[in-house]
Amino acid sequence: MYRYSEALCQERIINYLKKIRSTKSISHAYIIQDEFSENAKTIAYAFAMSLHCQKGGVEACYDCHACKQILKNNHPDLIYVEAQNQKSISVGDIREKVNDTVEIKPYSSLYKVYIIDKADSMTVQAQNALLKTMEEPPEYVKFLLATTDPQKLPITILSRCMQFHLKALDEPQISAHLNRVLTAENIPFDAPALDKLAKAAQGSIRDSLSLTDQAIAMGNGKVSTDVVNTMLGLLDEDQPIEIIYALHQGNGERLMKTIQTVAEKAGDWDELLAETA
Repeated sequence: MYRYSEALCQERIINYLKKIRSTKSISHAYIIQDEFSENAKTIAYAFAMSLHCQKGGVEACYDCHACKQILKNNHPDLIYVEAQNQKSISVGDIREKVNDTVEIKPYSSLYKVYIIDKADSMTVQAQNALLKTMEEPPEYVKFLLATTDPQKLPITILSRCMQFHLKALDEPQISAHLNRVLTAENIPFDAPALDKLAKAAQGSIRDSLSLTDQAIAMGNGKVSTDVVNTMLGLLDEDQPIEIIYALHQGNGERLMKTIQTVAEKAGDWDELLAETA
């Protein structure tokens, strides 16, 4: 739905964008950076919707004709540019969707908004073509660039944009989000399993939800610690302790049995050594 509320733990930037919308002192270009691009795209769309919303609030109403058009991807004044077939954004993409349309005034809104997703994937030729338009854009044109790596963009583009760097989510925040989602869906879970899923997601909400869906399928409707350990190839909590006991006792048979258990579960040997240490 591209609501601000879907962008977790980004209240500072969201509040600032709402303030910009309320004062109507809107710059012509913004860069929104997020390590995984998920929140960047969500915030870009939510801000674009607020600019087009016919009720004129700091946040889109999601109910007016303009909002419904955007949700159906057919609003004439919101142009979305992305890499085709997971490749770079070419100069042809920029010319066709931006340069050839930028002089056409908005059909039904005050603004014509261009969202360029994964802006760091633009070729050098595409960057140069975009720069020509960004140098002196019409007053009604607004650019929203979502990126994971703004350093791949030339300084000539960066200097023309207001930049927002989204906060990376930590493991407790992702685990808490999974807790809320599963509780709302009435899906039983083990709290330690959510911590493990959050760690495996490495900061990505999308990956954490995908892993959780997989754990639910493998666990017959429940997210259990045992299933998550097996799915992710993680250690049981007692395996490093078992190794220490075996070494202390000089019990080679017990030691090899524990190691065999780790091997059967395709465990991470580096993790085993680290946990044992």
